[in-house]
Amino acid sequence: NLVDAFLGAVITVVFSVTIYLVTAQIGALYGKRFGYYLLSMILSTLCSQGMSYAFSIISTKNLRTTLILGIGGNLLNTLFSGFLLPVAEMNRFMQFIANISYVKASFESQIYAIYGFNRCDAQLNHYSSILYRMKLTEDSFQMNMTLLVMQTIFWRVFALICLIVKTNDLGLNFMFNHHKLNLNHNTKTPISTINKDSIV
Repeated sequence: NLVDAFLGAVITVVFSVTIYLVTAQIGALYGKRFGYYLLSMILSTLCSQGMSYAFSIISTKNLRTTLILGIGGNLLNTLFSGFLLPVAEMNRFMQFIANISYVKASFESQIYAIYGFNRCDAQLNHYSSILYRMKLTEDSFQMNMTLLVMQTIFWRVFALICLIVKTNDLGLNFMFNHHKLNLNHNTKTPISTINKDSIV
């Protein structure tokens, strides 16, 4: 689990640095702007990874169910992320689902990290049009980052709980079946306690 998380973080760092340099974003790679951008990318990767772990542990004996849960979960997060339809135009129930989508939180965090933090001239009262249209503020940015951290922790802990439950079930089933094999089917007593002289 830790190895996968490390590899996922390394791949995300390489991808993020490449995209940031290719698109010629302002700010150095060691600045606050890139730091928040990279952090949101890593958190979204770990969150998606944890959710996939949980779904695969839940349906270990059925590959088809694992694929449906994994693809369906990520698809729902993407559909309610605001890419296709603005969250403000959704009904209240869909807005609630959208507000807990880690894809939406990651997307909005990346947008604010790139276009926020006084990128436009604050002295001239210029404001980023994309932040205005998406209604993104520093408070919403902090909420999105908090949501990413909480969901990353939640899915990791949930996957761990599922793994513990699954392994305990397997252990209990093994002990129960092993105990049944050691019982005499007629007397229901352990074979080791049967007197050998009584066997004809």
